[in-house]
Amino acid sequence: MDHKMTVESLNPKQSHEFLQNHRQALLIDCRSSMEFLFVGHPVGAIHVAWIDEPTWDINPNFVAEVRKVIQGKGSSNAETTPILLICRSGKRSLEAGKVLLRQV
Repeated sequence: MDHKMTVESLNPKQSHEFLQNHRQALLIDCRSSMEFLFVGHPVGAIHVAWIDEPTWDINPNFVAEVRKVIQGKGSSNAETTPILLICRSGKRSLEAGKVLLRQV
């Protein structure tokens, strides 16, 4: 199996299909806490904010929190667990994905 470590953009349909075909994959919503709670989120999405209120700074614990989620789902290998990140525009999820790749 090819475990290439890249950041790719998927549309909603592609994301849904990927999650259906890769049951070990994680769907992480990296929007703010308020967006996650009040705007709504996909069923099964796990919230780990990339940038959050009140300071709107990048979450310094983002990578560690994602690793905890991976371990909580029964996987000890962050390098082989597919992760889909979502946000409103794709900007935060792209930035967060690049950081995850560098620090995994």
